[in-house]
Amino acid sequence: MYINENSGQMTLKCFYAPFAERLSPENRWVKLSEKMPWDRIEEEYLKNIDIQNGRPAISSRIAFGACFIRSAENITDERTVQAIAENPYMQYFLGLKEFNPEPLFDSSMMVHFRKRFPVNFIADVNEYLCTGKWPNGSRNVDRDNDDDDTGSNGTPTIELEPDEAGYDANNNSGHLIMDATVTLANTKYPTDIDLLNKSREYLEEAISIYWEFVPHKGHMLPYNKKKARKSFLKLSKSKKWSRIRSEKQYLNSFIMLNLQRKGWMS
Repeated sequence: MYINENSGQMTLKCFYAPFAERLSPENRWVKLSEKMPWDRIEEEYLKNIDIQNGRPAISSRIAFGACFIRSAENITDERTVQAIAENPYMQYFLGLKEFNPEPLFDSSMMVHFRKRFPVNFIADVNEYLCTGKWPNGSRNVDRDNDDDDTGSNGTPTIELEPDEAGYDANNNSGHLIMDATVTLANTKYPTDIDLLNKSREYLEEAISIYWEFVPHKGHMLPYNKKKARKSFLKLSKSKKWSRIRSEKQYLNSFIMLNLQRKGWMS
């Protein structure tokens, strides 16, 4: 459920600050609140929210503004919630009508906020803040050359986490292991006999592919593939290392010798 609020920017005189102070119009958060395309941000925010059912959701301005503050200040989710509760300028930037010393939301909500704004949309907002014009059409976002969090005119920009910004998990591959003492269960060690067998299979496949493109006579391979497979199975079932080592060397030399005979290896 989402309750639509007035997206018009309030005046500084209407915002009640603590200790009867007035906000300065020269503050960066006050200036940014006037530049932000809040209407477009709300349209994007409503795409991932059921407007009629469920509990009332946090406003799009607070959700996007909190992500913007986190990226601009380069702080954690917990520090973002704390900074917003302590800074009246940030609360004005988020669209509050008066200063509230209590946290506006739990820090775990920051993860959900980032998921509701795709990477391309964030890039469009950044370009709008830097150029003053909303970009037309979709484009790719390159994060490799981003050395800082400011635009060409010094305006802070927002950057979301790759795993929380709407990336398709099917486009990613591999595993990230943070502990150097941990390895995958299917990792092959140099002494694994299966590596040699895989090499044999790949060589046989390569020979089959290139056989039609080179001058040749006689049979494709002078040895029987079934016998080589049988030799591998016999070797893999052996429990004595001395026997494995001798048969492994024999199998290796057997393959290399036949490849040299056919002219595949010098």
